[in-house]
Amino acid sequence: MTQKSSTLGDQYLYISPSGLKCVNPKAGFAMVTKAPDWNIVMFNDKTRCYYQTTLDSYKRTLAQRGLTSDLANRQWARGQSNTIAGMRATQFVMRGGGPITRMGSNGKPKTSTVSAADYWVSDEITVPARLGDLLASAYGLPTTQYVPLRLEYTDAKGPKRMLETYRMQATPIPPTYFQCPGGYKLVQSDAEVMMNDEQKQMIEDMSREMGGGLESPSPSPQQQYSPQPTAAPAARPAQQPAAAGGGTDALSKLLDAYKKTQHK
Repeated sequence: MTQKSSTLGDQYLYISPSGLKCVNPKAGFAMVTKAPDWNIVMFNDKTRCYYQTTLDSYKRTLAQRGLTSDLANRQWARGQSNTIAGMRATQFVMRGGGPITRMGSNGKPKTSTVSAADYWVSDEITVPARLGDLLASAYGLPTTQYVPLRLEYTDAKGPKRMLETYRMQATPIPPTYFQCPGGYKLVQSDAEVMMNDEQKQMIEDMSREMGGGLESPSPSPQQQYSPQPTAAPAARPAQQPAAAGGGTDALSKLLDAYKKTQHK
């Protein structure tokens, strides 16, 4: 399926009972995870590098960066049914929200008040519990065994759309599609994978200096299934997430800069 994220722009999501692959076609990076361990591997076909970690470590990293608003513990109620991108979907509604604190681009806590939120999940695509947990963590939503299709919320600045699904196609996916190609260089963070050469130079400049809502949907990109090379990198111990503090500050600034390049 093709989705648009307010953070990363257009993305392709490939899902089967045994794996998930999310591709950012503009930047060239992808994230894959598969049964039985559901470890996370991110790689970039343009810069030919990869990063790997465990599912639990990756979820902690997301929480440290404040990329997800803490909506999971709010009061949600089942709403109406509708169709999104040709799929039957169910709405969940949150009302009467309160302050949500997350890290700002300067690495300091930033509090905003979300007064309402709606998210829709597919009734037709179910996923294993561990995979459902990952998808929910990505957006700070209650865990279900269904795939998120749309997420909207309202804060003091008005309504915003964080996620929209606008294309879906059923197609066979071989298990080898959920692995990293061989011959790529291991790096120490997912941020390195997400950057192209120009953006890597940007963060190096930032490092030296520091010492150490969604737009209207763009035209639907042409989604193509392109099998990856079957050779996977040798298994290695999962990398630990970067420590909070200065690293969080740098990564927050990096991701803000990345978002700007994606919307040019």
